[in-house]
This record gives sequence, structure tokens and C-alpha cells, in this order.
Amino acid sequence: MFKKRIFTGLTLLMALVGVQAVEVSPVISLGGREAHPTRILARFNNPAAAERADVSTLLQEQGLVIKHQYGIVPGLVVLDVEALQGSGNGAQELTARIWALRQSGLFTYVEPNYVGRLSAEPNDAYYVNGDL
Repeated sequence: MFKKRIFTGLTLLMALVGVQAVEVSPVISLGGREAHPTRILARFNNPAAAERADVSTLLQEQGLVIKHQYGIVPGLVVLDVEALQGSGNGAQELTARIWALRQSGLFTYVEPNYVGRLSAEPNDAYYVNGDL
């Protein structure tokens, strides 16, 4: 009886986790190209701008956080949504966020995190150590 309850509980837990994993598509189609549904690549005009209050406010308004800063390219960051919410139209939401960031004038460029496919394994040192 005890084993049956554990099995039922684990099955229910796995089903719930599986349902949440399905909520976000791994890629969306944007302009005929595949892109990550929530991530944005952006490069600040001023690399020190990431620490400013107005940048923090802008990112909060868009529901974004800085997930990664690249040292190899000053000011380059990966932005991602802080928490999943919205209508479920990933392309439309991503486009709206990108537009708002571009209009701020704080960035050299802002673009979707397009999905690339490898045709061969690179041997570049930055790829091998995980920086790319």
C-alpha cells in the first residue's frame, strides 16, 4: 500500500513537471528564422550602463534580467524573462520587448537569440571552455 502511494505520488509529480516543461516552446519562428522564445542579445552603447538605475528600471518594465555578460565583447549581454507570463504568443512578446529596448537608445544593437545549428564541432578555445 505504501509503495503504491509513493508510485502514484511520483507519477503525479512527473506529470506536473512534464506539463510545465511543455509551456515554453524550445524555439519560435521569427522572420523565417528559429529563435529562443525569451532570450535577447543586446550590446550596451556604454558597457558600464548595465549597472545604472535607468537600465534596471527599463529591464524590470520589460520583465527582463541580465542572464550573462560577455567579457570578450564589452557591453554584450544575454537578457531573459524573469518569470514566464503573457499571452503565450512568444514571437509577438519577444518582438515587443526588442522594440522597447531599441527605442531606449541605450543599446548599439538588440536582436533575438537566433538558434544556430552546428555542422561540425569547432575547436575554438572559447567554445571549448564554454564561453560561447
